Amino acid sequence: MVAETINGQLVCACPAGWRTDGNTCEMCSRGTFAESGGLQECRSCPTGASTEEAAATSPSQCVCPHNSRLSGGGDACVCLAGYEGVLAQPGD
Repeated sequence: MVAETINGQLVCACPAGWRTDGNTCEMCSRGTFAESGGLQECRSCPTGASTEEAAATSPSQCVCPHNSRLSGGGDACVCLAGYEGVLAQPGD
């Protein structure tokens, strides 16, 4: 745990890229991220996207597979023109 200012108070909290699990810190798994410290849950990347490593700290670390890109709404990976397939969350 690290000392961080959360809601104006200095507290011991898990750093960005980690989530609070009771009194311990747990690394965000691949395909998830935590932008700030002290969070109880890691946020998922858009559908079909994943991070290259665990403990990601930004949604910009979420990448789509080859021959795909994020949709206009940014909520899912879609195949590029001329390609087809089903892109699912890791573990689906």
